[in-house]
Amino acid sequence: MKKIITLILLAGALVSFQMASPQGHSSPTGEMTAGVQRLQPVAIDTMANMTVAEYEHLAELVDQGEIDFDSICYIGVYGALYDQGCSWYCGGAVDTLTASGCLAPQGGFTYGAMNAHDFDLESVWATDGNGIGQYLTFTFAGNNPRITSVAILNGHVKSEKAWRDNSRVKTLLMYYNDKPYRLLELEDSRSLQYFDVDTVGYGPDVEKAPKWTLKFEIKEVYPGAKYQDCVIADFIFDGIDVH
Repeated sequence: MKKIITLILLAGALVSFQMASPQGHSSPTGEMTAGVQRLQPVAIDTMANMTVAEYEHLAELVDQGEIDFDSICYIGVYGALYDQGCSWYCGGAVDTLTASGCLAPQGGFTYGAMNAHDFDLESVWATDGNGIGQYLTFTFAGNNPRITSVAILNGHVKSEKAWRDNSRVKTLLMYYNDKPYRLLELEDSRSLQYFDVDTVGYGPDVEKAPKWTLKFEIKEVYPGAKYQDCVIADFIFDGIDVH
């Protein structure tokens, strides 16, 4: 999964691209990020040139035996979200997910914190305003498997237009148990971006381990062409202590 994948498939080509980064909006980081290690993506899965409905149609063809599963199981973001197979989630789970705030529901759509961890690229967490200083907090049980990787689906990725119209995250300050831990520097591309974050958590072998948290605070954004709100579609975790 941690590879930039270029496949030519029945439903279209996987599009790999990197856009020039526009001037971002930011808040002063000050002493809070002094000494905090900066991380860039170690791998990127780009959006395939197909809709969710088209992907689901291909999955139906697999079920019917008309095409081979290997033809669709690693179609960039779709494979990461919908065909994970054996993963950290076989034993790991998020206990609770909260946000500092979110955009009010509009047109039948909601933009709450849970949208950022539902494995659905069409639902999103959106901030009220440009998002700088707003954050998501993930809480894990003490004996949860440890995490070594965080993947972020950045922006309103359901379409190229929605992605460009809304702001995207440029940098996220990651906190481990409320202490600044890593500064994640995201590329401005319609993609799932993977970050190696060393090892956080206590693991299942530590008795009576307390709950632990990962918080992600928006520090800088890439401005949207039409809307000010900043959008994150999903987080995906990976790690150890499973199987």
